[in-house]
Amino acid sequence: MPGGPRRYPRDITSRTPGRGWPPSGLALLGLLVCSCSSGEPTAPQVEPPGNLTGTLSADWWGAPEVLAAVEVRLSGASSATTTSDADGVYRFDHIAPGAYTLVVEGGRFHTGLTVPASIAANATDTVDLVLSRGSTRLEGSALNRFDGSVYPGMVVIALEPEGRDTVASAPTDSLGRFVVTLPMGRYAARFSDTTGRRLYDFGADSALELTEPISGLVVRLLPMMERGLSIDFESPDLAQGEWNRTISPFAHIETGTRFSPVQPPSGASYTLVTGLVINAFTSACVPPADRDQKLATGVSGSGASGSSSSVGFSAGAIRADFQGWLPVGTIVQAELQSGATATGRIHLLDAAGNEVAMVTESLGPPIGTCVEGRMDAGRTVVSGTVGVPTSSVIFDVVPPTGSPGLVWVMDDVVVRLASPAVAPYAGKNLLSRSGSVGGVRAETTTIRASEAITPG
Repeated sequence: MPGGPRRYPRDITSRTPGRGWPPSGLALLGLLVCSCSSGEPTAPQVEPPGNLTGTLSADWWGAPEVLAAVEVRLSGASSATTTSDADGVYRFDHIAPGAYTLVVEGGRFHTGLTVPASIAANATDTVDLVLSRGSTRLEGSALNRFDGSVYPGMVVIALEPEGRDTVASAPTDSLGRFVVTLPMGRYAARFSDTTGRRLYDFGADSALELTEPISGLVVRLLPMMERGLSIDFESPDLAQGEWNRTISPFAHIETGTRFSPVQPPSGASYTLVTGLVINAFTSACVPPADRDQKLATGVSGSGASGSSSSVGFSAGAIRADFQGWLPVGTIVQAELQSGATATGRIHLLDAAGNEVAMVTESLGPPIGTCVEGRMDAGRTVVSGTVGVPTSSVIFDVVPPTGSPGLVWVMDDVVVRLASPAVAPYAGKNLLSRSGSVGGVRAETTTIRASEAITPG
């Protein structure tokens, strides 16, 4: 051709980038259309949450014990707190997947716990938490409640963990001391001698909680009364011409029963004493005017109208402390005499010395008077049935409402024991204690029976 060789249009689709660019307008439009149709880059996918649950428990004498109302903390990619329910179950819901740490703080009886945990997406993972109980030590000594003597090598302490049949026990040594090491927790204690006789001590109603070492615990115990008794106050014999004698407290030698006066309120100008008086001498005498001996009270001190001669001329109450504890169903009775218009009473006490029942009986009808001008006297037998194990009762006589106190005397105290087979001791007080807890002196508390107890 004129002017040189013929040139053909180049196929831009065969060209590689960097050569013959930029492309034609049509090709550029196609590229723009392609770029616009591809959209923005896709964001990373978020994993769905998961859940974590489990049971919170502690080993308690060989078996798990669920722990309710205990706080559980979760920490990691996120944090949360929950509390175990009545069945010990805790639960965390809708938690981001990942690695976490579960934390349970130490409680009253348990040590703390920290464990790893993981939560998977769209799943519920389970981690059961088992806490350990701390160990504690109980040290003390056993004394006879009645006379304060020790029980050398004769007492076995048995500590029953709450809700378990297992028993931790230890004997006393030659000085009456005992030492028991056991897990922290709530216990009921029982004491017995080497023959299996139940020994009781008494106090306020509460459970024994061992959370720290306890030392200096003093247990004051009594055996169960093994047989009934009858006391007629004819010994010691008052000599001829001796009308009364102060013996305060009055201790009955054969049975060990001790009778003492219930003292007047603090601040009174006199105190009360007990003693013996013959029927013919007391102003509460009932015919015939004989030398039958009675137990009575008298006054002593600046406000008293006499000294030992006042025994048999007082209205004071008398407390009887027996040398053994009385099973439920035991019958206690006494013959009381005073004015025919009076009422005789027996106050039945619980283990802490609080009145739980009172039995009353009228002393009428009148029997007569021993001395002209003295009150018209009456006499009756008042009888009460023990409702809780105890070792003490109180006797007294009250005049009609609005009348002054009446002189009274008592005779023929009788105790008839119930059969142990019908004595329900479940839930009754077993032990009172005082000593130091963690170096701080503890108030008196009581151990309580967790099951029925029968002596021996």
